[in-house]
Amino acid sequence: MYNTHVKPKFSNIYLDDITASRLDKYYNELLQTLSPATANKIKSCIIGPALRKAVAQGLLQNNPTIGLEPIRVENKHHEAYTLDELSRLQTASQGSYWWIAVPLLVATGIRRAELLGLRWTDYDPEKRTLHIERDYISTNHGCEFTTTKTQSSQRIIALSTEICSKLDEYRRHEGAKRTYIISQHKADAPVDPHNFSRSFRKWCQNAGIPKSKWGGHSTRATYCTLASETNCSLDGVRRQVGHSDFRMLSKVYMRNKIAPEQYNVADSIGSALRDVMFSDAK
Repeated sequence: MYNTHVKPKFSNIYLDDITASRLDKYYNELLQTLSPATANKIKSCIIGPALRKAVAQGLLQNNPTIGLEPIRVENKHHEAYTLDELSRLQTASQGSYWWIAVPLLVATGIRRAELLGLRWTDYDPEKRTLHIERDYISTNHGCEFTTTKTQSSQRIIALSTEICSKLDEYRRHEGAKRTYIISQHKADAPVDPHNFSRSFRKWCQNAGIPKSKWGGHSTRATYCTLASETNCSLDGVRRQVGHSDFRMLSKVYMRNKIAPEQYNVADSIGSALRDVMFSDAK
């Protein structure tokens, strides 16, 4: 983020020239191309701490960030696919060289960047595991491999026998003599993330899926939702998808899920209040 969004803008500007109005204009420019969450990370994790340190070291008299309006970040609720939508999406992707992408994303809950970074050496069919350790992303300087999004994202995930069977089938045909699981059709090279996203959106369009579900997190939301609906261990789901805690799962992916414990609480409160407030209830 620093190299891409901060350094080009501020490397030739004196500290004294970084004013609140300049920063406000800069954040508004960021919001034209970046999500509020990403812009807020730049503000709170890079620029803010740097300017506070400059004040502490006597390089600045006043902190220009004081008094700026906060960047509003909404907690997104990523929509999961219905089973009917999943069936149509898989059918729409069948003619593609990358047809394995849909079942692999849904059956593992991995991110698209993680999918594009996968090599066949990361797959262990005997142990039924997949080693997630890198992303393949687009930057201003082209495409490149990076370490995964967070430390907890570097993980080994378990695979079902069903998805292993699909992977083995794909490896015998499209994946033969390839380094990457999702490889270019005519070259042993990773697929450009923009090209993959373009193909995925086309599959969604052909499958009649609403645009709200064309984003990169709907397959991940589907995985978490199915795990929740089938009463899977929340800790197991967290480990599979690579979250450091449960907050993201509960706020974004599972916020409409009612846990059995909630009904236990409701019933206990109802029993305690029955004679006082609900004596006529049947």
